[in-house]
Amino acid sequence: MIKKVLIIIVVLNLIGLINSCCETELNYKWIGVSSEIIDNSAVAPVISNSDSINKMAYGIRLHLKDSFLYYTHLPTFFNITYATSCDKKDVEIHTIKNIIIKTLYDFDDVKLKNADISNYFLARISTETTSNYSSILEIANRFNDKNSIDYKDDDSFDLFLMKQPSKIDTCRFQIEINLSDSSSISCTTRTIKLY
Repeated sequence: MIKKVLIIIVVLNLIGLINSCCETELNYKWIGVSSEIIDNSAVAPVISNSDSINKMAYGIRLHLKDSFLYYTHLPTFFNITYATSCDKKDVEIHTIKNIIIKTLYDFDDVKLKNADISNYFLARISTETTSNYSSILEIANRFNDKNSIDYKDDDSFDLFLMKQPSKIDTCRFQIEINLSDSSSISCTTRTIKLY
């Protein structure tokens, strides 16, 4: 009889434990960005380590670095009542608000050194093989919903220069990504000759 009572108590505690477990929340924050020069003259863009590139094929691959923030509240076996009050911790997902690309050399007669030339670029997720380009803001919005992209462990996208410079044969760009928490991450491309 005592054995049956103990089994019933254990089973009830296990049922209570299962019913009272809280879910794990996964959120993320963008914490860094780096860049590589890409050559878009072939079928698919490739990383270029060359000191020069055709100005019709110039591109930048941006690698975003994120930090995952987990919050899990799981009960202990002997303290089931504690788990029934799963206090949710608000962990804000930091989204990309905008991406600004500045030229570090005079680009043309209108866009001089330190001018915003973001509208001279189009973008595409690096893992996508389609040749369809999107606006930079459209790609940023897709990165804000991490479930909409097959990342293959690489949070990167490509920027393609769609307007060729008229004043320079050397280029270097600064990319600044402004986030929803008023912070920003940035990187600068290496200097390269355009021909």
